Amino acid sequence: MDEHEHGHDSGMGHSHNLDPALFDSSAATNEPIGLIMTLHICFMVLAFGILYPLGMVLGLARNKWHVPVQILASAVFVVGYFLAHAHNGRNYEPHIAHRWFAHIVVWSVIGQFGLGVYLKLHLEKGILGKIRPLLTKIHKYLGASIPVIGYVQIVLGVIASLGFCYGDHQGQCLAHFIMGSSFVAYGIVMLLMLRVGGPLLIRNGKSQEWYDSWVILAWGIVNTFTEHRWGHDWNHGDYQHTSMGVIWWAAGILGVVLSRNGKRSVIPSILIILTAAAFQGHAQHVANSGTIHSYFGYMLAAGGLSRIIEICFVWKQDEPTKVDPWQYLPPLTLVLAGFLFMGSTEEQLGYLSLLDIDVMSYINILLSFGFIVFVFAYALIYLWESLTHYPSSPNTNRGGYTEVVNDHETVLDASSAFLDDDEEEDDFGNDDSHHESLELKNTNRLNSVPRNAIIITWRESSLLHPRHCTSITSISTTYVEHGFHLATISLSLLPSLITAQQASDPRSYASAIIDSNLIYVIGGSTTTLQVPVLNISSGIDIKNPQWLERMRASDDILRPFEKGVAFKGAGGKVFVQGGSGTSTQMQNLMSYTPATDGWSIPFQQAVDRPKPSYMMTATINPATNIAYYYGGTPIDYVGSSFSAVFTSFDTNTGIWKKLSPKYPNAVRPGRVSHSSNIVNNQLFIMGGVTDDANATTQGVQADFESVLVYDINKDTAVAVATLGDIPPIKQSFSTALGLDGHSIVLFGGYTTTNEKVFEAANNDVYILDTCTLTWRKQSVGGTSPGPIYAHNAININNYMVVMMGKVDETNYNQKVYILDMKNWKWVNSFDGASLSDSIAPGSCTFDLPSTDSTNFYQFNYDYSVIDNPLRPKKSSSKAKGFGIGFGILALILVAAGAFFFIRRRRNNRSRRTLNPRWMRNVPSHTNNGGGAYGDDRDYPLFVYNKELDNDNINNPNVKKQNAFAPNGVRTYTASDHEQWEQQLNRDSESPRNDQTSLNRHSDIWKRMRGLNDEEHATTATSNQNKLLDV
Repeated sequence: MDEHEHGHDSGMGHSHNLDPALFDSSAATNEPIGLIMTLHICFMVLAFGILYPLGMVLGLARNKWHVPVQILASAVFVVGYFLAHAHNGRNYEPHIAHRWFAHIVVWSVIGQFGLGVYLKLHLEKGILGKIRPLLTKIHKYLGASIPVIGYVQIVLGVIASLGFCYGDHQGQCLAHFIMGSSFVAYGIVMLLMLRVGGPLLIRNGKSQEWYDSWVILAWGIVNTFTEHRWGHDWNHGDYQHTSMGVIWWAAGILGVVLSRNGKRSVIPSILIILTAAAFQGHAQHVANSGTIHSYFGYMLAAGGLSRIIEICFVWKQDEPTKVDPWQYLPPLTLVLAGFLFMGSTEEQLGYLSLLDIDVMSYINILLSFGFIVFVFAYALIYLWESLTHYPSSPNTNRGGYTEVVNDHETVLDASSAFLDDDEEEDDFGNDDSHHESLELKNTNRLNSVPRNAIIITWRESSLLHPRHCTSITSISTTYVEHGFHLATISLSLLPSLITAQQASDPRSYASAIIDSNLIYVIGGSTTTLQVPVLNISSGIDIKNPQWLERMRASDDILRPFEKGVAFKGAGGKVFVQGGSGTSTQMQNLMSYTPATDGWSIPFQQAVDRPKPSYMMTATINPATNIAYYYGGTPIDYVGSSFSAVFTSFDTNTGIWKKLSPKYPNAVRPGRVSHSSNIVNNQLFIMGGVTDDANATTQGVQADFESVLVYDINKDTAVAVATLGDIPPIKQSFSTALGLDGHSIVLFGGYTTTNEKVFEAANNDVYILDTCTLTWRKQSVGGTSPGPIYAHNAININNYMVVMMGKVDETNYNQKVYILDMKNWKWVNSFDGASLSDSIAPGSCTFDLPSTDSTNFYQFNYDYSVIDNPLRPKKSSSKAKGFGIGFGILALILVAAGAFFFIRRRRNNRSRRTLNPRWMRNVPSHTNNGGGAYGDDRDYPLFVYNKELDNDNINNPNVKKQNAFAPNGVRTYTASDHEQWEQQLNRDSESPRNDQTSLNRHSDIWKRMRGLNDEEHATTATSNQNKLLDV
């Protein structure tokens, strides 16, 4: 054997080619560890014990320091890796686990680093883009596993550096390190679930003990079949360990059964105590082993007992998110017990005897490691909570797996010391947390009432509530909550007898919530956080509404706001998100308890929480208690657009989720001052103000010719054109659900002109049928309100109740209005029988057009609107048929008109000889000079002198011209005129020289025309003397 192979004798360095005889009893040589190996250990502990876990937390929180920390950790790892191959001094057996596990560590780090580089380059084209989602998940889970892999490698390194777990000691050594590490790991898991695991348990409907029981069951099965070396004789150790495996899987089965349906169970804790007793009675072969095993047993038993006390006495069901200090005991004792067990191998205890170290001193060192690991784990969890805005104070609401709550007791007199408790503090650390006053005060401030007569005092109670230890049913939770709420509300209604009034305090852009026959108006003021309360237990009379008000002073956190949102979520909690003019905490989300006027910070997983905004909408889905946010203007608005992002907030778990629904291939504009309603799992968003699609102006008033529809079940959103009698443009209007369960009632609002002049909208009522997206204008009777906007509309039974808001830019609405939606009439009151704010859903839904459709309507504010598929289609064949038919009809009418016109002209010419003016049948009589035309045309026309001309010298009667001379006159008849016309026709065909007859007729008619000739008045007078009768 050469000198290199005997390097251990000369202190020479690292080698993989050593004589196996050197490692008969130990996996390491006796040389000192050396400086380089010490640096290797320090670098690896720094990389895997501190930097990689820190980088993992920063990555989960999506923090900008994630990449730099990961790069630094990888660099430290690389340095440590090369130091391991350049050390001198102590050498190690070539086949130890620490060496072969190093390959897993190296490839894990390389894979994690490579995936990180790939994701950072954003290679999203081709195959790299298609596999990106898969690689993202691998990067995430691999990053979370690297600290675990690093821990295993550190433990293996400790074992390797000491040369332990070798030869005959391998079995019991591995058992101690594996079991001890399991206790440590599970203690950290319990701490993680205690701090942030509540949403997972609530979402899955499981208790922590249900998971504990399954782990115990699986671990027991493994121990049952692996502790004994099959094929060898049984010894007392095999009996001990195998029997422990049997009792574990047996108890695990019972724990699974008793912790079903989310129930708490003490079975895992009892098993831990039994395991501790068994370890204390375990026969030991090494000095001090019994002492340390006994100490381990006491620590384990303390953990089990503390868990039983927590479940049976500390745990309270009303609020599932508060962490009590007692709850840290079970995970802490598990971690401490785990380190004690890992440090109690036979080789370690024998090494203590050689070094003459007292066992209690050794135990203190082991417990110190346990405290350090626990505080480091707590610090990492706390860092994640801070980076994700998760509440970090133990007194604030959070996601505790044990669902610890506080019962709030109420009394009528603020001076009472009922249930005093000095251990609990207010959520925000106020000194008056135990006597936080809640005043129900008359809002018109006219009545003077003793203060102690109208004050309700509430405080958190930390009294222990013994319960059945396996009960976590929602029924008991409901009874406790409702009983408490009813007691508080009953007291709060006592002052209503003296606080009746007709007007409320002014509010606009507020939110209204109904809880236990009371309407709470939250927000809507920049000067006060007081919550007006309308008592509707006896109905509403608009002439005498029963208004109450809770008096609360503002502080740094509880500050007034308007243009925010409030909605009622799971467990009757009201979640409030302030809009403009309030604190950051209010803008990030607060929880309000109506029964006690209590404010708190709710548990949130806020990675996807939207930026603080105002004028957004948040609509709760009562079927799932999930609120859906849309739109709004960011508080830090600096030239950015209105929000066009869908976000959900699960009030059951506190998880925010950014939604990315399928949408047509077009840009969806942001929106503010709009409305949103959930009908049959579809979210309808309409009206308000949007971005200009051409990006030429900031803010365009959206009309109601389109509605943005988000289908929750299909995770699809489409802007669809509407039909029917479309309402005029408006914003800050109100909506309520129709009684049919599938319509939306719209009322109020305002608009602005092109000159940005405010104009209140009319008080017409419009209804949108969400099954067809068709509008209709509803005729409403009764006395309607005047213009109103920024108000609230609430469904109560068959009525839409309108309150708050403004009537113009300076004046508020302080009245209540009631619209009877069954009879469509504005009424003055309704009774309080069977009050309900819910409406049964309808049976129809709107089928969204395909997101692949390109049948867009080009609105000036939205280029992504798709035509309504229910729009009546125009038939081209029918249009052509109508066109041809009308053309032929017109042609026929023109031809007929031309035919009759030509025929009439011809007839007029042919009838010239027979003048129709004289064609009248008269009784026949004797007429002198009737002529050849028969007596039927011999009716007289006028009488004239027989002389043709009075100036004629041949006239014998010239001297009697002014006298009536019957013998000198003649009657001119119709037959005479016809004879004249026939003569005219004959003369035109064959002129004759004899013009006597023609001249006579002409002279007669000339005299007739002269009678009406003003220019010949003198002649006319003379002619009148000649015409004796006309």
